Amino acid sequence: MKKVRISIISVIAVLLIGVLSINLFTKEKQIEEPKEKINEIEEINPFENLDGKNIITSTSIPDTFYPEDFATLVKHSDAVVKGKVLSVNFEELDGNAWTKIKFHVDDIFKGNIKINEDIEIHFMGGYMTLEEHIKTNDDAFRFESMSSAEIKNTVLKEVISGEDEFVKKGEELVLCIVKNPGYYPFPEDSYLRILASGMLKLQNNKYVQLYGGVEEKYSVSKDKISNIKKMDVK
Repeated sequence: MKKVRISIISVIAVLLIGVLSINLFTKEKQIEEPKEKINEIEEINPFENLDGKNIITSTSIPDTFYPEDFATLVKHSDAVVKGKVLSVNFEELDGNAWTKIKFHVDDIFKGNIKINEDIEIHFMGGYMTLEEHIKTNDDAFRFESMSSAEIKNTVLKEVISGEDEFVKKGEELVLCIVKNPGYYPFPEDSYLRILASGMLKLQNNKYVQLYGGVEEKYSVSKDKISNIKKMDVK
């Protein structure tokens, strides 16, 4: 698979994530609803097979308003759940890529979600076509060296905070999430992941915090997973 790796700091993505972070954590500041609705890839996912595609990697650094240690993120979540990823799709919102997962909950450490409930969770980062990006951001000048055919064959991979590997169907995760605050055109009963650091992945019989700026990443064995409930101390 041919890949073109270019690091681009996306100012728009940084601002969007900064605004999202403020509102998710403080729930005080309102922003206008985005003008463009989501272009959602649902039944047919064109990013499932990227063989033969050029891939441009765009790296965005989100603003954070709390330390990224897992205990702090638990305290500022509406819910903390454990379960399995049932499906993964990618969406485009105002020129930025989002990931949408359907998540089956098999344990709850905080919040009012029911065990065995399937919920929809959104977070920034994912794939979108370069054509979609250019159309929304009006920045074709940045890609003048590329032919129209090359642009058409190029996929933009947006990664957040070093999260270069997106979640996959079948993965077992623990997620710190908040209720849809209402400023994005997601379903009312959906959720958003606080940050990439607010996620634990199952590895070698342990749930591990892989992302975030903390020096010591949090991990907990499967047989002591209930310890997460003790973190929600006001």
